[in-house]
Amino acid sequence: MLLLAKKEVIHDKLPQAKTIWEFRNTEVQIHHDVREAIDEPLFVGIDRIWQLINQPTLNRKHPVQSGAYIFDIYDFNEEVIREGILNAIVHRDYTIASEVLIKQYPSKIIINNPGGFLKELP
Repeated sequence: MLLLAKKEVIHDKLPQAKTIWEFRNTEVQIHHDVREAIDEPLFVGIDRIWQLINQPTLNRKHPVQSGAYIFDIYDFNEEVIREGILNAIVHRDYTIASEVLIKQYPSKIIINNPGGFLKELP
């Protein structure tokens, strides 16, 4: 359902399946500068989240020279970020009525999901 269901079905059956993306200019500020809720199926939502993170002013590119070649290195690598976000969404505790939260700063990203480690089994 998370992957391909219609937005309306997800809202009805899993309203907590939202992902919140926030950007803050400094690590000490409490309130966000920009905030967006992504409540689409994961198949579409993961691309929207990456678009937010990968904005030219938020994911800066740095040219690095290696011999005669120049490569662009970005602050945030797409494959690494997508893997972290997918892990947070898939491995979260859906019995908790809270969202996955992505906090982006100029030099780091923090991904939080509801839940924790499994309770000790008897």
